[in-house]
Amino acid sequence: MKDKVVKYIEEHNMLNEGDSVVVGVSGGADSMALFEVLLSIRESRKLSIYVVHINHGIRQEAEHDALFVEEICKQKNVPFYLFSCDIPAYAAEHKCTEEEAGRIYRYDCFEKVMNEKGAKLLAVAHHLDDQAETVLFNLVRGSNISGASGMAPKSKTSKGYEIIRPLLCVRKNEITTWLNELGMNWCEDYTNTDVKYTRNRIRHDVVPTLETINSQAVLHIADFARQAGDIDEYIREQALDFIGAEGVFDSDKASFAIPRKKLLQKPGILISRILYEALTAVSGARKDITSEHVDALYELLSLQSGKKINLPYGVIAKTSYDTLVICKDENSDCDGFSGEVVINVAELKQGEPKEARLPGTSGSFTLEIINDRLDCDKEKLQKNYTKYFDCDKIKNTLSIRYPSSEDYLIIDNRGHTKKLSKYFKDEKLPADNRKKTPVVAVDKEILWIVGGRRCESYKVTQSTKNIIKITYKGE
Repeated sequence: MKDKVVKYIEEHNMLNEGDSVVVGVSGGADSMALFEVLLSIRESRKLSIYVVHINHGIRQEAEHDALFVEEICKQKNVPFYLFSCDIPAYAAEHKCTEEEAGRIYRYDCFEKVMNEKGAKLLAVAHHLDDQAETVLFNLVRGSNISGASGMAPKSKTSKGYEIIRPLLCVRKNEITTWLNELGMNWCEDYTNTDVKYTRNRIRHDVVPTLETINSQAVLHIADFARQAGDIDEYIREQALDFIGAEGVFDSDKASFAIPRKKLLQKPGILISRILYEALTAVSGARKDITSEHVDALYELLSLQSGKKINLPYGVIAKTSYDTLVICKDENSDCDGFSGEVVINVAELKQGEPKEARLPGTSGSFTLEIINDRLDCDKEKLQKNYTKYFDCDKIKNTLSIRYPSSEDYLIIDNRGHTKKLSKYFKDEKLPADNRKKTPVVAVDKEILWIVGGRRCESYKVTQSTKNIIKITYKGE
């Protein structure tokens, strides 16, 4: 196995002579195998190796694992860095899953050591089975071709360092077989079998089922990911070429302008990638930028001049004659209360109930179409966190977002309107709470102030055929 991994390292030019490498070592079989491979070529490549171990504060055995890795590092004369964190508490504080919290904290720790040691390489122990799980996970939760390509053998980060994955050419069973042949010990993490974690359910339930259909399922998924990665890179290069030739990017103002007519002449898949790259360039981030945001931008391309949508990270996009402008909203409050979840009503009519979560909120929305007549009694309509609307009156999309200065409510059946800001003032809602109150809207018209009033214009009537039910559930 070692020869196979070393060859893979060479094929992808992961290491150069004299490199400094930070290695994440949990003590499990995968990371111990990675550590052993790197140690075997340390002298010939003149590598400087630094081991980082994270205690996530979840298992009682975690302290034993840390001591195990530390002792190995002493024996091999490798610097050892230990970090500890109560990940469940961290996840609760940052309103994310324990899986996501652990990943964020790990990489923060890796980067601290890399900065201290001037290292530009981070080695992690992902293998072929991890690759298959990642591809399936991305596809199931909703992903573009970038997500379908899984993890690259070597990838550059926005922080300036590279992540290398030398074990991405071998399967889990190859790793454990090799370690057993060497007589090496490793630590077992019982949380890897806990199916409350999404990846574990994929690993222990989904993948084995797929392998009953084809024993080579994992290899085929990994091969698909490699091909998808090649295609994704080609599309990305084409998108960046268009942006470089036709787009106008102002880094000082964090704004981007693209000619709409020229962009609409391109194939749809390329248009989507151009919009994605432009949005991430302005926002300065890729996390939380989803296909829904790109689809909203795509739809905006064909709308009349002056139309505008809100996007994550305090970004807005607007049409200005023949130009699409994506920029930071100088008037937006970017203290975590920005972003928009766009719901395509036609798709909602055809599918299952949709779950949506607005960044910055601790709860989630459920949207579903009710085709049968609903007895809209007053009790149902007066529930603060469940509302019903006439879906037939919503032509294209509705959005779940935070308030903007142009929002308004239709307050009676004669069509009288009230500015949302005036409504908040009349209700004596504290200013700090106004900006973080989610709303459901069609363009600038507010359908529902979550937890408060709803509009009159989209009320369910006797002639309503399709009813959209929206429920907000806090955590």
